[in-house]
Amino acid sequence: LGDLSTASSPTGLGEFEVNVESFSRVYVVGLFTNVAPPIFLPCDFTISVDFGSCSTPEPAPTSLPTTAPSESPTTKFPTVLPTTSPTQSPTVTSLALCERFNLTFSDADGIMDGRVVRNGTIPSTCATKRPFPGVFGSFDRFFNVLGPFRNTEPVERCATLKWDFGSCFFFNQTSNETDVLIHATVYSSFDPTNLASGYISDIGSSDAPEFSFLVPGQSDFEFVAQEVIYRDHSPGGAALGCQYSLEVQFDDCPTMAPSLSPTQSPTTAVPTIPPTVLPTESCNTPCNIIPASLSNDGLFAQGTISLSGGIGSCSFPKDFPGISSPGTQTPFTPIGPFCNDSPSNACATIKVDIGTCLFGFFQGVNVAAYDSLFDPSDLSSGYLGDLSTA
Repeated sequence: LGDLSTASSPTGLGEFEVNVESFSRVYVVGLFTNVAPPIFLPCDFTISVDFGSCSTPEPAPTSLPTTAPSESPTTKFPTVLPTTSPTQSPTVTSLALCERFNLTFSDADGIMDGRVVRNGTIPSTCATKRPFPGVFGSFDRFFNVLGPFRNTEPVERCATLKWDFGSCFFFNQTSNETDVLIHATVYSSFDPTNLASGYISDIGSSDAPEFSFLVPGQSDFEFVAQEVIYRDHSPGGAALGCQYSLEVQFDDCPTMAPSLSPTQSPTTAVPTIPPTVLPTESCNTPCNIIPASLSNDGLFAQGTISLSGGIGSCSFPKDFPGISSPGTQTPFTPIGPFCNDSPSNACATIKVDIGTCLFGFFQGVNVAAYDSLFDPSDLSSGYLGDLSTA
């Protein structure tokens, strides 16, 4: 759709515009510019997206705490509720059923020992209880907990967890394949030091869309997202900041909205997702200032967008400016999607503070917008615009 290109001021502030169709989403991506050695990473920046209804946002900080794996917590914390759930408050005793939760994977809940084995040959259904599949590895991994959910009936019921791994996948440049970075599991009570304790079920294959399990009457259960790749191993920590969604149903819920994520198995190349989606898709909130980071331990694209061609606008959209450093593995981070849930087309203004990604007078990050899921092997696919030079 477009990109930020280059900045004209050493303050590292800039913006660009792209056109977004009605009931469509725009994907924002931060790409390393390769103007400096990658030893300068990690670095932090912020973005905000305005579809025309935002007041002026407060200035974003130019120095943000890094989420690099080396700065992750080193102690195991007790299970706590995530703070990003849109419906959660301190007075809630159990979370809503039949409701979509849009979440961001973080290091807030601490680390666990290894992870459950991913075994897709044994499905989890209410007719066939899935046995505990065992523990894979002994290295520390991050986990996130959402819950509790509750079966309020006095009898045992069949629950279905529908989930979408969203942007939580890794593109392998060598094999041209993808792999999901988090694994969906359910526990009666989660103990990060003993993954077998309280285990109820898991999704089997991380890219499966749903699984079912039995819940005793008048009892609680909780969802646990387990990081697949351990945090000190490349691309360890790649899951941090990725977005996913889930919904818990019994037998009386309406149909869940269509999936955000690719429907391919982990051994299939990343596809292009159609740009027209329902407004109920998992989206970042427009107008909010959203922090992001680039690191050498995250995701990589083939080359980077050329810092040329100026800054595009909705009246004069920018053509794709070409690729710099083709074939070079370039760090990137996805931010989004953002949804235009209006029945009318919208002009989106994407504002950027380069923050600590401004290395002296050298711009370390370029921000680009796409009308479909970002394909790191084809930077021109779905391009709308970019920041260019800020």
